Amino acid sequence: MALIIKGRSQYKLKKYEASIEQYSEALNYLTESDYKIQKERAETFTKIAESYKRLKDRTLIGTAYKSALDIYTEIQDRKSMARTLNALAEVERNLKNYKVALDYSLKSIKAQQSIDDPIGLAKALSGAGIIYRLIGVYDKSLSFMYQSHLVYKQLNHTKGLAKTSNQMGLIYTRLHEYEQAKSFYNLTINLPENQVETKTLASALRELAVINIDSEEYESAKQKILRAHSIYQEQGDKLYESITARIIANIYHAQGDDEAAIIFYKRSLTLAVKAKDKLYQLKAKIPLAELLINKDTQQAIELLKSSLVISTSINSTSHMLYAYQELKKAEKAQHNYKAALFYAEKELALSKVIEKQKNDESLTLVKAKLYSHKKRENWQP
Repeated sequence: MALIIKGRSQYKLKKYEASIEQYSEALNYLTESDYKIQKERAETFTKIAESYKRLKDRTLIGTAYKSALDIYTEIQDRKSMARTLNALAEVERNLKNYKVALDYSLKSIKAQQSIDDPIGLAKALSGAGIIYRLIGVYDKSLSFMYQSHLVYKQLNHTKGLAKTSNQMGLIYTRLHEYEQAKSFYNLTINLPENQVETKTLASALRELAVINIDSEEYESAKQKILRAHSIYQEQGDKLYESITARIIANIYHAQGDDEAAIIFYKRSLTLAVKAKDKLYQLKAKIPLAELLINKDTQQAIELLKSSLVISTSINSTSHMLYAYQELKKAEKAQHNYKAALFYAEKELALSKVIEKQKNDESLTLVKAKLYSHKKRENWQP
């Protein structure tokens, strides 16, 4: 159909709003109950979901996938049902709706076990592993991720092996078992480079660099993070360029080279602005201000005040607290004790709010863990 072709073309051009418009119009013509027409209708909803995914509109991604799932269920396309369930699990996971995500994920695995779709099964197992990691059930996370890893190994699927290796590295990092984590990141790095997605390779290098920083192996960390940084530069990925530039700055700061650190924090901030990511602007802006307090106090204060505006707009209380702490120091440096006291009071009040938030988040995770334990007996991958 011409509208679907136009939608696909707009998607390739990264004109996602336009692609959604074309696909949505195409739905008006895909109304017959014939199996083939209904399958195309479901696939069109899936394409709409993928466009919303690029636009990072998570609510509408889920709505479109649910519409696709309803149709796949009605026409009993079991492979598409299983894959769409896994896609919905990812959507809910990103929304931190872990109980809902886990339900979708386990349903996807169950559906996959009754069909011949090993790649789909590997993706579903990996998705469940990620959810369990996020709620802190690390034994289950490792179990599901390792099963996914084995499926990819049996298929000689190098890209999948690399991704699951990284995921297991993340799990061991959360467990503070850094040698194990390093072994899995190194597994990714040692795979044939032309068979591994460059973003996956860069992720392994980035995570290894962070472990090296924690163990004060700064030169090794720098070597890895510079390599990751160059990969993101080649890909034109401004957000991850910003992240790696900030990690480079952290290394220079740890080594006592604050001038080099300032250069890279500024670079990280510029890249985060280009990526239009407010959170990563804060992650670069506040440590930059911290280094400038004793060099250019007024500029530091301006950076911190603008950080307060941004952190308020995205409700990042941790960065608001960080900004208050540094503003208190900056005002003290200028002997503005009244202003310093004002920020100290703000810091104290916000600390109490953050403590309550942490307790609420802990309760949410505990509930998710308990829910996962109820499912445990019936789900041994």
